Amino acid sequence: MYTKDFSELARNNRLAMKAHLIAVIVMLAFCLLQAQAGMITWGYTLIVSAIGLAPVIAERFYWKKSQETPAIKHLVAIGFAVFYTVILFTSLHSLVFVFVIPMVLLVSIYNDTRYMIMINIGTILESILVNIIGATTGKCAFAGGNSAVIQVVVMIMIGFYSYWTAKTLNENSSQKLHNIAEAQDKTESVLSEISQLSEQLKSGIEGIYQDLEQLKQASDSTKEAMQEVSDGATDTAAAVQAQLLQTEAIQRKVDLVSTATTVITDHMHQTLEVLELGRHNIDTLVNTVDASLTDTENAAEKLKGLLCGISAERIFSELSKTLSGKNAVNALLDNSGIICEIIPELKPCAGFNQHSKWHKYDVYEHIVRSVGAIDSKPELKWAMFLHDIGKPEKFFMKDGEGHFYGHADLSAKIAERIL
Repeated sequence: MYTKDFSELARNNRLAMKAHLIAVIVMLAFCLLQAQAGMITWGYTLIVSAIGLAPVIAERFYWKKSQETPAIKHLVAIGFAVFYTVILFTSLHSLVFVFVIPMVLLVSIYNDTRYMIMINIGTILESILVNIIGATTGKCAFAGGNSAVIQVVVMIMIGFYSYWTAKTLNENSSQKLHNIAEAQDKTESVLSEISQLSEQLKSGIEGIYQDLEQLKQASDSTKEAMQEVSDGATDTAAAVQAQLLQTEAIQRKVDLVSTATTVITDHMHQTLEVLELGRHNIDTLVNTVDASLTDTENAAEKLKGLLCGISAERIFSELSKTLSGKNAVNALLDNSGIICEIIPELKPCAGFNQHSKWHKYDVYEHIVRSVGAIDSKPELKWAMFLHDIGKPEKFFMKDGEGHFYGHADLSAKIAERIL
C-alpha cells in the first residue's frame, strides 16, 4: 500500500532489496539441494552463499544510514550480477539463466533507461559467452544449439522489453508532470485575474466612499438650502438637482461593484473546478497503484478460501469425473495451478524437467498425458495420475541423463497418503 513516510526512491530501494534477498535465497536453496544430493561440493556452496549474501547485507547497512541512498540500486544490480555470473558459469542446469529475468524487470522501477541498457547488454553478452564456452567445452550445463539460441533470443527480447518499459514509464511520468504544471499555470492565471478584480473592487469601494462623502455634503447643502428656502426657490432647485446627479453617480458605482462581484464569483468557481480535477486525478493514480499491488494477494486468498469451503469427498468426486472425462488432458493442463492447490504434492512435478531422451514432457505433463492414454475406469485413472508423483524427490543426474531410482515405491506411499 502507499506509505506517506517513504519517498519514491525509498520505496524503490525497499522493493529492490526485498526482491534481491528473495532471488538469492531461492537460488541458494537450489544449491543446497544439489549439495545434499552430492551434485556439487559444500565448499562451492559456501563460496556462492558468501558472494550472494554479501551485497544483501551491505544493502541493509546502507538502508539504515539513508533510505534514499543510490548505493542500494548499485548494490542490487552489481551484487546480483556477480552472483548470477558465478552461478551461470558453474551451474549444472541449463535453465539457470531464467533467474535474471525478474531482476532485470525489477530494476525498471528506477526509470533509468541508461542503467537498463547497461544491465541488458551485460546479460545478453553473458548468455552468448556461456553458450559459446558450453558448445566448445561441453561444460556450463550446455543443453544443445537449439536451447542456446532460445536462451540468447529470450534475453535479447527481455532486454528490449525492459528498456521500452522504463522508457514508457519515463514518458508517462513526464506527461503527468506536464499536465500538473499546466493545471498549476491555469490556477495561477485565474488567481491573478481574481487579484486584479479585487484591486478593481477596492478602487470601486473607495469611489463609493468618496461619493457617499459627496452625498453627505450634498445633503448638508440641501438642509441649508431648505432653511434658506425663503431666500429663493432658484437656489433650492439647484441644490436638489445636484443631489440627483450625485445619486445617479452612486448608482453607477454600485452597478460596477455588482459586475465585478459576479466576475469574481465565476472565476472562483473555475478555480474550484480546476483544483477538484487535480485532486481527482491524483486520487485516481493512488487508487490504481494500490489496486495493482493488492490484486495478486486478493486472488490467492480467494482461491484458498474457496477450496477450504469444499469437502474432501466432493473434491475427490469432482476430480474423479475430471480424470474420467473425454477432455481430461486439456482440463488438467489448462488448470494445473488449481489442481496443484488441491493436491500440493503435485506442485514439484509442474515444470520439472526429466532430462531424459525417453521423456520429452515435464513430470506433470507426462502424468496428465498418461491419464489420457489409459482406460476410463476411475481406479486406473487415479493410479496413472499418481504413479510418478514421487519422481522430483528421487531425481539425480548421471552421465547426462536424469534418473529416478526408487520413485515407484515413493509414489505409492504418496498416493496412499493422498487417497
